[in-house]
Amino acid sequence: AEGGEAEGGEAASPFHAHFEGVPEEWERDSSEVAYMLDRIARAGPEEKVINSLLYWLLDSWHRAIGHGETVVAYAPEPFLLRRQGAAARLSGELAATGRLVELCASCGAYDEEGLCVVTEDDVGDRMLLQVKQIETTATLMASIRSACAESCPVVLSQYDALLRSPQLSLSTLERVEFDALGAMLDLEGSFVASRAEAVRSALLEWRNPELLFRYYDDNRQDERMAPLIRRWLRAIFQLSGETLREIRRAS
Repeated sequence: AEGGEAEGGEAASPFHAHFEGVPEEWERDSSEVAYMLDRIARAGPEEKVINSLLYWLLDSWHRAIGHGETVVAYAPEPFLLRRQGAAARLSGELAATGRLVELCASCGAYDEEGLCVVTEDDVGDRMLLQVKQIETTATLMASIRSACAESCPVVLSQYDALLRSPQLSLSTLERVEFDALGAMLDLEGSFVASRAEAVRSALLEWRNPELLFRYYDDNRQDERMAPLIRRWLRAIFQLSGETLREIRRAS
């Protein structure tokens, strides 16, 4: 409608322009998402991984909306979503997280009726590892991005390019995850990759491994805590010769 008005005199949604032109090949049948949620629930009912997945998504979207914004009491525009640029930031984050969830939701095989064929691997530790790797990698990248300002490590541009690439897969995402973990912990990505099994084991052992990096992000400006937390993280992922017990004793 003219003047940005929709039928009935209501203003058109600021999101319309941002959600046009989504590639058809990125679209997935909603039934695949249902199968994904079912597989996650069966893989670890006691771990509440679905709750973690939901929290990660909501937190990612909220952070994107509020990036660079200052919220003051009694502001004339209290709703972040209505601020200039918020819709564009949110739509970009929705596209990024959507592609990551797509990795877990995609089905490997279908039966004659078009239903997803679920194997034991799809409902075991492998499924939990996939979800945790996706959450952890995205949290890692958000933490690095918020701290690096203009001089960001190369891994961020690699990650952004991968999200737009048809070559995105769990294996390519894992390689970027190792590079990001190295960038955060002052280690070479190749060294982290050489300890891949230890890193995967740690991800499975911790119920919400992405929160480890949120904790570091929250304490990044603390000159005493930040170095200590980096030591903790290196120990947790077996990327140093120290153990958590040794660090606690020394602290």
